[in-house]
Amino acid sequence: MIAHVAEASEGSGRVVLWLDPSVRASPQAIDISVRLAAAYGSEIETVEVDPPYLEPSDGVPMRRVDVRPSAVMADLSETDARACLSDGHRRSVDQLAAELKVPVRHARTSGEPIDRLTHMCTVRGPWNIIALSRAPSLDMAEMVSSVFANVSGATGVIVASRHEAAWSGRVAVIAEDSERLPSMLRAAERMVGPNGATHLVIAAATKSVYDELEAQSRLLPEVGTRIIFETTGPTLGVDGALDEKLIRARPSLVIARFGGTLLSDGRALSRCLAVTGAPFLLVR
Repeated sequence: MIAHVAEASEGSGRVVLWLDPSVRASPQAIDISVRLAAAYGSEIETVEVDPPYLEPSDGVPMRRVDVRPSAVMADLSETDARACLSDGHRRSVDQLAAELKVPVRHARTSGEPIDRLTHMCTVRGPWNIIALSRAPSLDMAEMVSSVFANVSGATGVIVASRHEAAWSGRVAVIAEDSERLPSMLRAAERMVGPNGATHLVIAAATKSVYDELEAQSRLLPEVGTRIIFETTGPTLGVDGALDEKLIRARPSLVIARFGGTLLSDGRALSRCLAVTGAPFLLVR
């Protein structure tokens, strides 16, 4: 997880916000990306990856343009439309980053996205959170899996829902094993702020595993008065068994393992994004 880096003074790291110049970015993805960077005192870097056949110098120019009404956008060329979206995305990041005092970089490259992200994370380590700016789609789980499988410098992936909501300071941590839990709780502590709270939700398929993980969780030194234990019981392998508890917690962020009990596959990820309306910080 990202917490050990800050504690070991290995550098402040950064959040890499992957922007697609052909698709309008989720406002929630931009918001949580900048807030995460602020919580860690790191920088945020946006990156747009053009197709291999579209070199930055020959494609969308890196220039400021006016974001025009949709009626006018329909009359723009594809190049100008992409430029308008790119400009709007960068403006949104710049504005929020200025409010939260987060350093910002903007990058532009071309090639296969995963290859370019891998290169960026290797060169600019030591840790990186990759934020996907797209709203939920059928290929989101595949994109997350590809990042985790190929981008060794990525310690987590941010995915966002289609909803827009004010930051509440509530963070839900999905506990599935005692090894990952301490770093997940430390990450949550940074995010909740002085007036927020961490809601700890145990995701275990059987009662024996649930009881053991609950006992271990309550003994952790990270668990304090600002940790709210959400009593759930075992899921017994039922899809959506924790949905109601997550909805009631009303988190502004969910920290969970991708490929585990709660988020076993892409369908589960899409469902949880929809029912919570919150972004997820996914860990390996």
